[in-house]
Amino acid sequence: MRKFMGPKIYGTVTMGKRGQVIVPVEARKELGIKPKDKLIVCSGHGHNAVVFMPIESMTELLKHITEIKTKIETEIPKKKR
Repeated sequence: MRKFMGPKIYGTVTMGKRGQVIVPVEARKELGIKPKDKLIVCSGHGHNAVVFMPIESMTELLKHITEIKTKIETEIPKKKR
């Protein structure tokens, strides 16, 4: 998994009449986004930003979070009920 380095600005885009935007070529190249790739669209920065994330990246992130959760659960003794 890649080390988080903070956001990078690739430029600006304009939303068309049909709600479409064109991802800047530099961003597509650096992030490995190709035609027909599926992207997850979500809000970021307190709902003041739009984030496009390749589905594969989300899958990796969820796997990493699950591994951390499992590690925490096995290392921290469970409270007696």
